[in-house]
Amino acid sequence: MAALAGMFAVSSVLGGCGLISTEGAGRTVVVERVIDGDTFVTTDDERIRVLGIDTPEIGRDGADDEPCAREAKQTTSGVLEGGEASIVTDSAAGDTDRYGRTLAYVETDGRDLGRELLEKGLADVYRAEPGITRFSDYVTAAAQAPAPACQ
Repeated sequence: MAALAGMFAVSSVLGGCGLISTEGAGRTVVVERVIDGDTFVTTDDERIRVLGIDTPEIGRDGADDEPCAREAKQTTSGVLEGGEASIVTDSAAGDTDRYGRTLAYVETDGRDLGRELLEKGLADVYRAEPGITRFSDYVTAAAQAPAPACQ
């Protein structure tokens, strides 16, 4: 019984550090169009929100774009548009956000889209989800990113 309690304590500590994966199995989707730097739509009309990051918003209803919004969208389009991507959920975040978008890490050709946007300085870490598996990796990537030229 003591061994079981010890394993639980270690599991709890490691889980809090992001060392125990909460990632689900990946699945392949076909990208139809990119909405902005962190959201796209599949050919099955599923809206995907890139988990763990937040990119600047494209202006809507006459509002101006936030700085670097077009560059973030262009980067995401260059990586995804017209192709396949693997999406991987993380149970620490839930399946969908309040807008009904699927929350998932997005990968294509071995590239993690969220990390790539962070490394280019085109995204911020979404700090409301510190329990996700890739959180500390994303914080590190963001900290090492150069300031983008689009500021």
